[in-house]
Amino acid sequence: MDHCQTSVIRGAWAMMALIAVFLPSGSHASFRAFTPEGDGPTQPATANGRLTEVPSLPAYPLAGQSITVDGKLDDAAWQDAVTGSGFRVWDPDRGAAPSEETVFKVAYDSDAIYFAVACLEKDPSNITSNLARRDRFSDSDLVSVYIDPYFDRNTGYNFKVNPEGVKVDAYMYNDGDRDENWNAVWDTETYRDESGWYAEIRVPFSSIRYRPEDDMTWGLQVYRYMHGRGEDTAWTVWDREKKGFISRF
Repeated sequence: MDHCQTSVIRGAWAMMALIAVFLPSGSHASFRAFTPEGDGPTQPATANGRLTEVPSLPAYPLAGQSITVDGKLDDAAWQDAVTGSGFRVWDPDRGAAPSEETVFKVAYDSDAIYFAVACLEKDPSNITSNLARRDRFSDSDLVSVYIDPYFDRNTGYNFKVNPEGVKVDAYMYNDGDRDENWNAVWDTETYRDESGWYAEIRVPFSSIRYRPEDDMTWGLQVYRYMHGRGEDTAWTVWDREKKGFISRF
């Protein structure tokens, strides 16, 4: 799977960045900053893949705050980070609205970049997952984050995790080829509740290559696969006839 599109992270230093809307009663606290609908400065149309052809969002600077990578998405910093939303189907029905919503946020400190992804489910029994060795899982739901730190539209990195917390990573080159023998040091944890499953990812800057600048733009794509439905979804989606992958981040 993993044929999906990309977009842009904008911000200061390594980047910068939510949403506040109502919750179904009984929803876990982790869901409060990760609802799929809303407006305001933390949920702009420019970060919604169904409202903007090539969405973008600022990564949130932690500036003294901290994020505990435990999958619960309840750190105070996530409340103020901009929300990426508006996923569409990549396969099988390209461009359609997905059966379930996915929302995410990006933050950073001086040492690492963080991703928080909420995979919402009306019926959590639909979540498919299995334990496996690193780089080996299959037949499972997953979250996949692609970044192009040089924004050269040709190279990048991919970090995947399934609901059991099994990790897969790869170096990307030639606008979409993968080197799955590449292994980086990075952290991820997942969590489930009655509203779905959640993933937090921390990628140290020391594990990737980029050009430090005061104001940086990185290519970004966030992808979710729902194995039980056979449904691939992505933040940014383009027509099947158009070529390229990283070049469309």
